Amino acid sequence: MKQNTAVIGSTGFIGRGLVEKLIQTKNFRLLTLVSRTIKEDERNLNNNVLRVKCDVLNQKKLKQVLRNQDIVFFTAGLGWQHTGRSLSKIELLIEQIVQNVFSPYFVASTLHPNQRLVVLSTNAIDVMLGSLFSSQRNALEYETDEFVECLFSQNLSGNKEKKLKKVVWNLIVNHIMFSFVPALDYSYAFSKYLGEKTLRSLARKNIKILRISDVYGKGQDVSYPVINPKVRARRIQRFVAAYNLISKKSTGWIRSKNHGFIKDSETITQEIRNDSVFPTYIDDVIQMILTAASMNTEQMLFEATGVKISNKKMAETIKDFFQVKVKIVQKNSKSIFLKEKSKDRRILLGSRQATSFREGLQKWLG
Repeated sequence: MKQNTAVIGSTGFIGRGLVEKLIQTKNFRLLTLVSRTIKEDERNLNNNVLRVKCDVLNQKKLKQVLRNQDIVFFTAGLGWQHTGRSLSKIELLIEQIVQNVFSPYFVASTLHPNQRLVVLSTNAIDVMLGSLFSSQRNALEYETDEFVECLFSQNLSGNKEKKLKKVVWNLIVNHIMFSFVPALDYSYAFSKYLGEKTLRSLARKNIKILRISDVYGKGQDVSYPVINPKVRARRIQRFVAAYNLISKKSTGWIRSKNHGFIKDSETITQEIRNDSVFPTYIDDVIQMILTAASMNTEQMLFEATGVKISNKKMAETIKDFFQVKVKIVQKNSKSIFLKEKSKDRRILLGSRQATSFREGLQKWLG
């Protein structure tokens, strides 16, 4: 049966792919695309697809928009990059907590038990936890639990974003002490971790949280600006953009280690972290998101990732695809090798296997 479906974050990389798939399959009665800002000529895409202007932090408007929805996909989120103005680490952390904790929490609180919600989280949480000593992880667990508990004691109804930031600041000052450094160093992962805990505290089986990792594929920009570390881009996307330029003999941008590449008279060298990744092709992610929306289980948290490979293997696969000569070396830095995902938390792709990284590159760029 076709259902009313809403996508929050429909302008992002994953959100765009999800909307494209939904429109392609036409498996909905009415598709509502929720965004903070929309252009007037984009408001009505067709009779069954509607763009609605709504700030998710505006609970009154949000309730009106989501009132008749059967399924809500929350693909929005504020990453470590922030364009438009310069923020200190603590300012960025506060903004990320507002967008990555309050926003999905307000959506979840608005919905009834018969309305399904799928929220995207991140595998960066595993990287953050893997970088900590056991005592640090214990402190982080305790302080984030206390943070969430105290969050529910706040009167958040009707608060503007500015006041919500004050609430966050007070909670950080009072409850995030021993974990303050990792909170700043891994602010995106930390905010998403708080978001997960906040949603899980609601204990509703209509909510599904998906930890995604290293998503890549069609729709990603791999032009020259992407190689700039200050430009918002994913790791695979940045690697592909760099090797694409090298394959076209465009190497003038290789002047320092800022890009991860070094060039002498004869050799180009790429320095990479000694860690592992879970490259996940965009079509696989979207299929797992749609699968999660139909699951009827008490379990809330799932892994939506591809097959684990080393960072070096990933770079070598990209290099081989573009058929260029580059020497790849690993940095002598602290290594964080992520464990294979727990089978009971993984979302499967039905009868087919997850797309291999080599196959994904071919689908995307071939």
